[in-house]
Amino acid sequence: MSQQTTNSERRQVACPVVIRQKDSQLQFLAVRIPNAGTRIINGDIGPEEPAKDAASRELTRQTGIQALPAIRDLGTSNGIARDERWHFFLMKTAALPDQFEYRNDDDQPLSFFWQSFDTFFGDDWHPDFIRAIRHVQKKLESMTDEQRAAFFSNDDAGIADTIRQLLAERGAEKSICPSEVARHLAGTNEKEWRKLMKPIRSEAVRMALASEVDITRKGKVANPNDFKGIYRIRLPKS
Repeated sequence: MSQQTTNSERRQVACPVVIRQKDSQLQFLAVRIPNAGTRIINGDIGPEEPAKDAASRELTRQTGIQALPAIRDLGTSNGIARDERWHFFLMKTAALPDQFEYRNDDDQPLSFFWQSFDTFFGDDWHPDFIRAIRHVQKKLESMTDEQRAAFFSNDDAGIADTIRQLLAERGAEKSICPSEVARHLAGTNEKEWRKLMKPIRSEAVRMALASEVDITRKGKVANPNDFKGIYRIRLPKS
């Protein structure tokens, strides 16, 4: 009689999940790896490492993108792969392009794209990853529309949240550069974070018009409807 594998003996796998909605379709961020097929993002959990921390780490390591503070536990499963226990976490990022590439720490060229949950998964998808996707899909279906929408990456809420977070960390007397916001959201890959500079400017203007922040030029408050060139963002002074 074979001995059953305990949870502590299983390989522990973290799976960060990023979603969006486009053309009424719920989609997740997938990755294509040369000579290794297509998969959902995942990675090993280190000894004594919290699964949530491993998921955040793997998202940044594999995509160059940092997750926003919002996170939701989507449960665990022993039914994805033999002798493995998968831990799933729904994470929010800033708006991402339809497709992008990133070289990870191993210098692998990873190609990221959005995949609908309801489309056919071809031979380049290993059955383990299809089972992982179905686990995620079932968990998402148990959530309300509002709960799912709070994690969509195709809106600018993440930019506003990041501006608020960085300003809170710096304090009322210090300002931040929009490029800091971009790097916080997209990582250090300049090609990727520069894509966020226009959306960040638009969100900073919206926040300034709502009196939530000031936009400054050369240390002076600028008119959010009429400024050009380099700018910074700070909390309004009372």
